[in-house]
This record gives sequence, C-alpha cells and structure tokens, in this order.
Amino acid sequence: MMDEQGQRRNFRAARGHKLLPTNDRIRPNGISHRVLKTGGPCLIEDVSKATEELNPAMLEEGSRAAMCLPLSFTGGRLGVVWIHYSAPRTFSNDDVNALDAYLQQASIAYDSSREMGGLGRLLRAT
Repeated sequence: MMDEQGQRRNFRAARGHKLLPTNDRIRPNGISHRVLKTGGPCLIEDVSKATEELNPAMLEEGSRAAMCLPLSFTGGRLGVVWIHYSAPRTFSNDDVNALDAYLQQASIAYDSSREMGGLGRLLRAT
C-alpha cells in the first residue's frame, strides 16, 4: 500500500504461509509503480516470454505468471496487489474483472475505515 505521497506503507509479501523479505520488492520504475500511476492492470501470462523487465525477486520465488492490479477508491489509489502463479496461464477478462471487483470492495472498506478513524479522532478532540 502507498500513502498519499506515494511512499510505501503497510507492505507485506508472502508466499503460502511464509512472509518474504521486502527490501527488493518495489522498484522505483517497476511494474507496481506503473500500475499505481495508471490504474490499469499488468498481466504476465508467462514470465519466460515477458517483454518488460521483471523484478528478480519474482523470478527467484519461482513465479511463472502473475497479475498486478490497483487498489483504487473514489479519491485515489491505495496501492497494488500482486497475485503470482506457479505455472504459465492465460488470464480471461472474467479473471481480471472478478479480482478487480473484489479489490475495489476491499479498497472501499479500507478507505471507509480510515475515514471513520479520522472522524473518531475529530469527535474526541471536540
């Protein structure tokens, strides 16, 4: 997740039940930043045929396909979510649309929670 200034926040990377090191996961000119900026998904159906530079950390973990989708809400974008697959695959529009709808709902819930927290602080201050 990113804050309003574009800085990394609440960042976690996991594979199965194992948390992964995060120091090399977000690159300044990488796919995550592009998806965050444009709001459009990035689909990598086969890493061996990828036409853009992939993060070496993704390759080291054995990912063979992946998608990166934005976490967006009405006021902006919160960050991105990566979903990795252990084998190449073709992503259908239904795959992307279903995950996008789920992520939009998660973003709305997160943003509402943030707003309610701010409202609570405001009420306590008065």
